[in-house]
Amino acid sequence: MRVNNQILSNLKENKEDWYYLCNDAEQALLKVRAACKDERAVSAIEKMILELNSIRMEQYEALTEYSYIDEDTTSYSATIYQIKDVANCKYAFMAYDYVKDDINMNDYEAVASIVLPKKGSIDEVLEQIFVLGNTNKDEFNVQGKFRSISVSDIIEINNELYYVDSLGFKKIN
Repeated sequence: MRVNNQILSNLKENKEDWYYLCNDAEQALLKVRAACKDERAVSAIEKMILELNSIRMEQYEALTEYSYIDEDTTSYSATIYQIKDVANCKYAFMAYDYVKDDINMNDYEAVASIVLPKKGSIDEVLEQIFVLGNTNKDEFNVQGKFRSISVSDIIEINNELYYVDSLGFKKIN
């Protein structure tokens, strides 16, 4: 327990260091991925990027649990999932009420991530992600084929999944 308290104490003193370290590592991996021609290596890099997002969220949750994060300086880390094969997915681009029992995360792949300041409600952040995904994709760390955000896409924030519905978003987990 003393080791954990020391780690948390260090994080309290330098609470943004881990965040920037993860971002720098993610940017480096994205550059390597873009230059890589080996599909197995690209797959391994994509897994590392997802793990970095997971690490960033675990650190955020640990800091939050011990009240070491000031709410005004926190960020949301979001991952965008899109259906891999829309031509063969019976619920691609359909409203949530019609497909809620058919949604399967195996049909999806992570295509992009973004970190946004934690301002406003979760619905406002989801709306901001939606708008950026349709107007300024340069804000995203793209990890695969990333088309504009649309109905049937899934946005993960704080380990919670939100289905992009025809109007708004539906929490699905």
